[in-house]
Amino acid sequence: MTILLRAGAAVVAIGLCAGSALAQQPTRLPGTYISGQVLSVNDQIPLRRARIEVTRGTWSPEPVLTDDEGRFSIDVEGAAPYSVTATKGGYVVATTTVRQEDVARPLIFRLARGAVISGVATSQKGAQSAGTRVVAKRQDPSVDGIPREYSTTTDDRGEYRLAGLARGRYELTAGFVPQIVIRDGKPVQDVSRGPLVVIAVEAGDQVGGVALTSAEATTQEDYLRVLLERDAATVIAPGRAPAPVPGGGVRGRVLTASRAPVVDAAVRVNGINSFRTVRTDAGGVFSAAGLRPGQYMLEAVANSLPAWGYGQEGLGRAGTPINVADRIVDGLDIVLPRYVAVSGAVVDEHGEPIQGARIQALQVEFVTDRLVAVPIGTERRADDQGNFRVWGLPPGTYLLAASVDGVVSDTRGVRNGYATTYFPGTTVVSAAVPLELRDDATASIAFAPVVLAQVTGTAYDGDAPLVSGTARLVENQRQGSISISPRTAAIKSDGNFVFRNVAPGEYVVHVRGDGPGRTGLFAAQAITVGTDRINLNLKTSYGTGLEGRLLFEGNPEHVSCVTSAATTASLILENCTLRSNGSFSMRALPLDESARADAQMVLGINGNEFFTTNLFGRISFALVTAPDDNWYVKSFTINGTDVADSGFDFGSRPGNIDNAEIVLSRNGASIAGRRIETPANTAGYFVLVFPASSDRLPPFSRRVKFTRSASDGTFRINGLPAGEYLVAAVSRLQGTSSGGEWQNPELLDQLRSRAERVILSEGQRANVSLRLIER
Repeated sequence: MTILLRAGAAVVAIGLCAGSALAQQPTRLPGTYISGQVLSVNDQIPLRRARIEVTRGTWSPEPVLTDDEGRFSIDVEGAAPYSVTATKGGYVVATTTVRQEDVARPLIFRLARGAVISGVATSQKGAQSAGTRVVAKRQDPSVDGIPREYSTTTDDRGEYRLAGLARGRYELTAGFVPQIVIRDGKPVQDVSRGPLVVIAVEAGDQVGGVALTSAEATTQEDYLRVLLERDAATVIAPGRAPAPVPGGGVRGRVLTASRAPVVDAAVRVNGINSFRTVRTDAGGVFSAAGLRPGQYMLEAVANSLPAWGYGQEGLGRAGTPINVADRIVDGLDIVLPRYVAVSGAVVDEHGEPIQGARIQALQVEFVTDRLVAVPIGTERRADDQGNFRVWGLPPGTYLLAASVDGVVSDTRGVRNGYATTYFPGTTVVSAAVPLELRDDATASIAFAPVVLAQVTGTAYDGDAPLVSGTARLVENQRQGSISISPRTAAIKSDGNFVFRNVAPGEYVVHVRGDGPGRTGLFAAQAITVGTDRINLNLKTSYGTGLEGRLLFEGNPEHVSCVTSAATTASLILENCTLRSNGSFSMRALPLDESARADAQMVLGINGNEFFTTNLFGRISFALVTAPDDNWYVKSFTINGTDVADSGFDFGSRPGNIDNAEIVLSRNGASIAGRRIETPANTAGYFVLVFPASSDRLPPFSRRVKFTRSASDGTFRINGLPAGEYLVAAVSRLQGTSSGGEWQNPELLDQLRSRAERVILSEGQRANVSLRLIER
């Protein structure tokens, strides 16, 4: 018996298919699973790498991809019915329901070619409508297995592509889904969607150039604003102008980095007792009148990009406040930063597009002591042709990563799949090719299947399971390579944790406890992942404690300190009186992937003692803040050895070291000077001081410092230990005092041959003249 579920142009069959390819599937181990095959409805060709998803209420297993013969098998649990969906780029999505009596029967999906509708959405003022939701609703009668609605989002050019549509008539709109607002007993949504456009398509149609006008409101904030403005308009009698509103206001423009006007940008006017949003006109001009006297901040939002403030000079920096009295403050131009985009395609090992692949840009920056790739911007999806466009990126250096949920279906228990792949097509971060994005670029990624392993483990607190905590899977990076964010997994009440679908490579597994009495527990183990499953037993401990004396060197005869509470990852000693009041702060920094970085440290116990706890692995220590910049760590002695420039290996076993000594000195050397060439219009520059020796130093070394030149073109760097140094003036440098590329040994090596050499003794004041190094 075979049951056919006809869904428009797609056909789903459930039955016993003797003699078919399904009949030759390898025998499965006992268990509940759904198996089948995905075929093209027209020529019965197997569709490889179709995505199969199963849901039962809120539960869903990991998706699978069909094999080279279009076959699949997916484990399920609980009682039927199950909803099974098959998706393949270029074909109509098909969904069917599998009842309990049909679970063991092979399931056949026959997919028809899908239609495509594409075009551009613009705002009601004619601007490109970026990041706007476009919806196509079927007007034809409902058909089982065929979606009633398809949706996508426009890119930064306002372009959209709706794919996989079944034949029929569709109602297209551009807008958003608002929270329901009830008025007169009825939901009001007219401003949340633009004018309707009706399109009829047949199987395989490619309908392009369909222009849409986006909604009057494209965000929840806009939606409420428009409704409030309409309410205000209704209370004014017809033919009668509203009374003038007393007070001051603001007026200006929103411009691109190239000084072009930004049409229909939202400008937020934020004051202590006032909040208002206005839109720019065709010339990019905005105006907000009737403001109460006070201080206001302006920020513009355009093209679904982050807000940018008036006077803002960089990401994460504050804008410039505007003082408003009883007049209009004019000439307030908000210049948006320049953004770039990267476009390309994602294909599998057969050169076929991977629909739905997730594409993420990772910005590469030097943080602490290594290059780190941090996700930035919004993750984008590849369309039915595998094409993608990641936009809204500040210029910089990036890795481009693509990932696909699910493994390739294999009834033999081998988990082949697509691990996260980096441009141009590698699963190894160190082999990825960084992209220098200064303008829009093109980069494509080719996937190749690899055998994915499973890493499981049990964490212990003594002999008992660790009942709560977190496990992390950290890629073991070789020196100089790029680090990425680790994967995390919760530790269950029985101490167990699991990482699924792990690509081959070198890793370190961290486990740490949380909750009362377990916060300091930690363990780490290095592993090599191949094709076999790995099971670990990790016994946590509280690590090593470190205590000793805290000594000060300087001119004052007396030092009086008040101890503050301990803070994570730092030691704090407040109100140390030494010519000026201030606080000392030190950080514990890991030197490899097996070390723990969040040791709790306290200074000033009994006046001049300190202690730290929970130290694991190779750790270095750095002075972060002091009453003034003349202070430096003169020595940090453990077991009779000065580790200030090398760090110390505390191992992984519990213990205590009680003979440490920290000497903080105010007798540091200093270097001051200026550039040799100082024309009147010269912009500021940066100065780096670092050791003449090329020996590797710990992060935030006491011997590596940087500063920016003062307004008069001079510079000064204080608090240096005695030694031989190189000094370089550079035109551009990324970073702040909390970290940046000035910590990068590769950059320091590039500057060595052009830097000035200086030898300093303790407390010496040196002067140098520097030639600018352009970067």
